[in-house]
Formats: sequence, C-alpha cells, structure tokens
Amino acid sequence: MHGDDRKAQVEALGLRPGDPILLDRPIKRGVGKDTFYGAYLDNGLGCFSVTEIARKLASENLDNVRVMYTIATHEEIGRFGSTQVVGELKPDILIATDVNHDYEAAPGIGARNMNPLKMGEGFTIGRGAVASEPLVQMLVNVCREKGIPHQLDFSGRDMGTDGMAAALAGVDSAAMTVGTQSATCTPHQSRRILAI
Repeated sequence: MHGDDRKAQVEALGLRPGDPILLDRPIKRGVGKDTFYGAYLDNGLGCFSVTEIARKLASENLDNVRVMYTIATHEEIGRFGSTQVVGELKPDILIATDVNHDYEAAPGIGARNMNPLKMGEGFTIGRGAVASEPLVQMLVNVCREKGIPHQLDFSGRDMGTDGMAAALAGVDSAAMTVGTQSATCTPHQSRRILAI
C-alpha cells in the first residue's frame, strides 16, 4: 500500500486492524546452486522434515516404541501451540525442527557474531544452557556412528525454538535445524515440533 490513504486502501480490501493475513509469495528458485526462496519456508521445511521422518519410521519394525509427531502454531508469539503439546501429550523428550542460517553467506557479519554454520555441511543440532546435554550427545553420537553430516549450533538461555516450551516444563529437549542460505526471519524462528 502506498500514499496518504493507506488505511483506506486496506479497509477497501475488507481488512480490519488485527485481521490475520497470509501473503501470496510463491517459492522460487534462488540465485545460488540448489537454493530457493519464498515466504513461510521455516514452517514448510519444518513440517516437511517431520513428515519425512514419520514416513521413514512408519516403514520400520518398531516394537514398544511410542513416537508422536505434532505441528504447533503460534510459536513466534509465545510458543502457545508447543506449550499445549507438552501439557497434553507429556512427551519423554522433544526435538524441535526449524530452519537455521548459513552464516558464511554473510561475509564479515556472520563469522564475527555467530558460529560458522554453512549450508550443505549438514543439519544443525542446537546446544546450550537449556538444551538437554544427554539428548544432544545422543543425537551427535548417532550422527557420528551413521556418518550423518551435522554441525553444532550454540545458544544461551533460550533455544529460540518450540523446544523451549518443553525445557520450561521439565522435558528433555533439543533443536535440529535445516540450513538456509539467508532468511528474513530470526536465526531460530518458528519451529515445528517432533515430540517423542
């Protein structure tokens, strides 16, 4: 919207202040090799990752194992969805999935302030004050044993993921992320939950 009558332009569309909206911004091929960009990638990639894990595990013979997959909402404004999941399902552990940044793609900025994460070098596993160290170590050990490329990402008192809702409820939690070259969101924005 442009001009002095922006409010009238919005109201002419039938929108009122506070109405939720979704932007029509399709996913497109990016400039870099094997890259793409678009709105809602953090949610879409998180959901895709969780769905793929569920699909693969469903084909395995898992006796006496309870695995739950959930997709939560309202994570950017208070982790309300994940708080409900933790309260209702009471998982033993919770692994949140989301996107992360390729800090090497921001020369002179990322390396100064962030752990040097790089797209194509493996997904990231969050480690920090509130992440469950035994759970993080288990994930790292599995990656090493199976030759799965991974990187460690570090956070302070807040993982920046829906896993934080689990940590606050006393549930062991960790965060795993899919690397993106750049994003218009915070480094650990909205997370999808994999509750186990």
